[in-house]
Amino acid sequence: MLVNLQQRNFCLSQQTKYIEQLVQNILLMVDIQHEDDNEVMQRGDREENSYLELGVWWVTFKDVLVHVKDQGTWVKDLFLSLTDEDQIGVLREIAGYTLRLVKGLSLVQGECDCRNNAAA
Repeated sequence: MLVNLQQRNFCLSQQTKYIEQLVQNILLMVDIQHEDDNEVMQRGDREENSYLELGVWWVTFKDVLVHVKDQGTWVKDLFLSLTDEDQIGVLREIAGYTLRLVKGLSLVQGECDCRNNAAA
């Protein structure tokens, strides 16, 4: 995916499309929520220590756990062999990394020259 973004003949709209699709795939994989999109679960309704928030993006640890368990038997067994404290730490790290990735990718913008060709 990222190699495609580096091709010099891509115009701005093509670069932007790839980045937006990558962000959408990550959002769906881990069920990350955006505050504007979520009317059901407002800030006051979220159970404390059950989610991680970064700017306007947030994800529940339950959804991160579902994602970890979906990675296959080996990953699930390895995760379940950890102590409860270590499991919470792993979920926090995965949630934090994923939120930072989504936030960062959401800010990326393709560059173009005056003819809408990818910038050199």
